Amino acid sequence: MKRTVLLYAAALALGSFTLAWLEYKYVTRVFVGELYVFFVAVAFAALGGWAGWRLTPAKKPVAFVRIDAALKSLGVSEG
Repeated sequence: MKRTVLLYAAALALGSFTLAWLEYKYVTRVFVGELYVFFVAVAFAALGGWAGWRLTPAKKPVAFVRIDAALKSLGVSEG
């Protein structure tokens, strides 16, 4: 029983692999131009993201300054 199940499992795995491989070959032949354009676009997007991240200076946090006179004039409690 186990041998039969293992043989069927191996046959299904081989068939699935073969179909996936054939589909990959078909897609790469049919859409070869689009794939090249896609990979070039991804490369330029990654390069632009990296350049923007590296070349943009990091913003330093501004210290919070509390203005007590404004709070008093507005009637805001310190609560």
